[in-house]
Amino acid sequence: MLTLPRISIDVWCGILPYLEMKDVCELTRVNKHLAALKLPVLHLGYRTVNWRAVSRTPEVFPFIRSLRYSGNDFKVLAECAGLVKLRAETRTGFVDVGELAGTKLKSLTLCGNVSGIGGLAHLTEIDLGGTMVVDVGALGECLNLTTVDLRETDVKNISALKTCLKLTRVDVCDTAVEDIGALSGCLELREAYFSNTRVSNIRALENCLELTDVYFRGTKVSDISPLGNCSKLTRVDLGETIVEDLSALGRCRELTVLFFNSTNVCDISPLGKCLELYIVGLCGTRVQDISALRTCSKMFRVNLLETSVEDTSVLKKCLGMTEVSRGRFMKISY
Repeated sequence: MLTLPRISIDVWCGILPYLEMKDVCELTRVNKHLAALKLPVLHLGYRTVNWRAVSRTPEVFPFIRSLRYSGNDFKVLAECAGLVKLRAETRTGFVDVGELAGTKLKSLTLCGNVSGIGGLAHLTEIDLGGTMVVDVGALGECLNLTTVDLRETDVKNISALKTCLKLTRVDVCDTAVEDIGALSGCLELREAYFSNTRVSNIRALENCLELTDVYFRGTKVSDISPLGNCSKLTRVDLGETIVEDLSALGRCRELTVLFFNSTNVCDISPLGKCLELYIVGLCGTRVQDISALRTCSKMFRVNLLETSVEDTSVLKKCLGMTEVSRGRFMKISY
């Protein structure tokens, strides 16, 4: 067992940042001195703290910033006034996080059902992915939210997010979400993931000028013209949609990665203006002519599997080109 040497607080300020919370809690005399020290180290940045390691030293509670907790009683966490990041690993019953309303909690990850979210005024990130949550109406009260993860849930309605104007990242992949109109006012949105949902109309994104990543794979999206306003787009996935026209992407000059596999696209001429492109996936499309890619000198990989493309000579001008997939990966030597 570690013992607390008789050294000055200044020295401890240099030592404690390198100790895990479990080590700090094993120190003898820690209960007597810890609360008085109030050292920044006890905040531990965003290092994960195991609750069992600190539950016997309540003097530590006010200094915990990051915590993994698998219990059902969240009242015991109310004393963690400085708590910023929490992963609640409770998988049975409902978790009432309303008990944490007095904390500064900003990041919350859950593994089970939850209630009381609306009381977390400081919350900026919430991960409900893979849980049994259905109703996320309470999120509308979390006006500081920047990140929302609802992937693989039974959520259908995200209208509550219309008040979350600070959102920068939304993930509703593998849900039954159909209407994303609530995001029309989220002008700071940068990443939006809608793969394998019922989304078909993306008009709500036309004013999200900060968008960099957007995924629609496996949706009913057909018209991507609203993306023409999103000039900062770098990654777009349109695979397995009913998109036919890529014209809007010609205005996305920072585009680097584009997938439109298994679509009805036949004309890729708009991509000739996307000089930063380095990965393109167009397998299973009606594309026959890839001459537009001759201007994409940074091109690294192109997937032509199940297409009628015969002439790949235009890729000779793509100095970074290393691979073309046509049923198998082949090394290109020029």
